[in-house]
Amino acid sequence: MVNTDRQAFVSTNSPRAYQLRTLLPNYNMERPEQILLSKMGIGYLYLDEYLIFREMNRCAERFLGVTAKTLLDRQWFVICNLRPMDRKNLRALYDFFEDLQVEKQMEIKWTVKGCDRYLLFKSVSLECESKNNFYVTIEDITVPKMLEENIKHMDRLSHLGLIASNTAHDLKNAFTCFKGFLQMEKANEGSSKSEQWHQYLEFIQSSLEKFSSFAKVEQQNHLELIYPQKALQDTTRFLQGHASNKGIHLYYEDRNREIPPVVANELELRHVIMNLCINAMEASKQGGEVVVELDYDPEKGNVMIHVKDEGCGIPKVNLSRIFDLYYTTKKNGTGVGLYNCRKLIDSFHGTISVESSAMGTIFTVSLPAKKAHSF
Repeated sequence: MVNTDRQAFVSTNSPRAYQLRTLLPNYNMERPEQILLSKMGIGYLYLDEYLIFREMNRCAERFLGVTAKTLLDRQWFVICNLRPMDRKNLRALYDFFEDLQVEKQMEIKWTVKGCDRYLLFKSVSLECESKNNFYVTIEDITVPKMLEENIKHMDRLSHLGLIASNTAHDLKNAFTCFKGFLQMEKANEGSSKSEQWHQYLEFIQSSLEKFSSFAKVEQQNHLELIYPQKALQDTTRFLQGHASNKGIHLYYEDRNREIPPVVANELELRHVIMNLCINAMEASKQGGEVVVELDYDPEKGNVMIHVKDEGCGIPKVNLSRIFDLYYTTKKNGTGVGLYNCRKLIDSFHGTISVESSAMGTIFTVSLPAKKAHSF
């Protein structure tokens, strides 16, 4: 008979139920479905048409760090005063409980006994119930949230490693070329190359700036309408000293005098060509030739840059992977040079491809041509 009475009092809106909660705060009034939700690790809150808390299960008590007596028979906004929280979380909590008629969810940081938890609140609409009654479920998502934060942290560390590798690779190439450039200048003391000095000092500075801003979101390149002839001529001229030191003949050829402009970042286009030329020189034997060609295909509307060498070629098994990050066959390679080249060309909406045989290798950069007035 006692058990029957206890079951009768489970109807939480009755005056007798209110008396039981007031006089017996430890009285177990959970229905079987509430107990089931607790077993599943899901907290449960029920609010009436006046947004007054009428039911909660033990799981909700544990997540919120309060007893049922703290919330039941009180209006919804009392939950906002349970824990100190910042303005953002407080605003989110208010917005969530002010309109429970719409099914939605909200993540919030909740502190219980000095430990931070992440809780997921969901408003649930049940068609079989009165529209004036509202249900809220609570899930503890601390573990997946912490895993997500750890993954983000690892991604940032990985990004730092990539930026460091890129910077080391870029600076190594730039300073190697500077050495040859300075030696060539020493032999031609009367020549004036202040503009080229400024351009390549700017390139080194930009590499250092990339490293110093690794924690920031990667910004889009500044693209502009440029004529590629000058970029290629200056780059090959700058590399002449390095080519001479290695006994390589480096040439620039313009196969079509009417080359239209392209949309790109000039400094970074130079960076791509410099990388391809250095790779070509490293693959060539002393006395070999490296040729940089500029051409235009009016049918496809593409400006094409070819970098050709007479080296031993790239094995077919490696061709499909040479643009992969950290993939390298060089003894002291970093595996970021060609990856970075492809990434930059992609940002110009172009393509980079490679053909190789025992007679040598050809890298082709293809960029969409633009009319001077169309950008």
